[in-house]
Amino acid sequence: MTVVTMTAALAVEASKARAARTPRAIAAVFVLGVAAICGATLLAVASGDATITAKLGPTASQPGWPGLLSTATQVTAAAGLLAQGVMLSWLVGREFADRTVGALFAQPVTRTTILAAKLVVFLGVAAVTALALVLTVTAVAVATGQGLPGPDEARALGRLVVLVVCSALLTTPCAWAATAGRSLLPGIGLAIGLLAVAQIAVIAGGGAWFPPAAAALWALSPSSVSAASLLGVLPWCLVGAAGAYRAWSVLELDR
Repeated sequence: MTVVTMTAALAVEASKARAARTPRAIAAVFVLGVAAICGATLLAVASGDATITAKLGPTASQPGWPGLLSTATQVTAAAGLLAQGVMLSWLVGREFADRTVGALFAQPVTRTTILAAKLVVFLGVAAVTALALVLTVTAVAVATGQGLPGPDEARALGRLVVLVVCSALLTTPCAWAATAGRSLLPGIGLAIGLLAVAQIAVIAGGGAWFPPAAAALWALSPSSVSAASLLGVLPWCLVGAAGAYRAWSVLELDR
């Protein structure tokens, strides 16, 4: 892999991502879905219905920015992991679904360089999605009369950005699964599985030491998760990326 080949691969993969509707659709559904739930929660709390506020829980049922941010973080913790897993599974698995993987063997750029470019583009899309989410949530707050965010709210919004990026890093094993299974579905299935196991880990009390759950817990309450636990996201990401890299390096068109 050289700078020239990586630059060329990045240009091609970025162009493919811009031209495709799927990444935009996934990002739009995720961002607008979170915003809609936040807006609905604010309206429900403002209605003063005790039954509704009881169902929302002690944090989401708070009025104003605190309840909004709690809702946004909780929904993002689950929806973000799933959305990013689907996104990455599509970026990798589409080569098999569209039967274009054979053409990759004839390219002057190595397959592993193409995979690296896909991962970089994926992280770039995740970063843009995170910023779009923060802007949309802020717009919902302003539109519902909550005013502009203060210092505490700005920090919480910053954690929301980190949470989305961490969700993207945590889904790198989905690229491995999509490659091994020669399809989008194994990657998407793994994303669903990670989400389910993360929920179980939180309920069992070990969420702080399970990376897919630790990032969400940190975003909700930074003091509840140590720096070491949060940094566990990085080796998790590297293992997933290394597995995908290995799978692409030995990829054969035998099936």
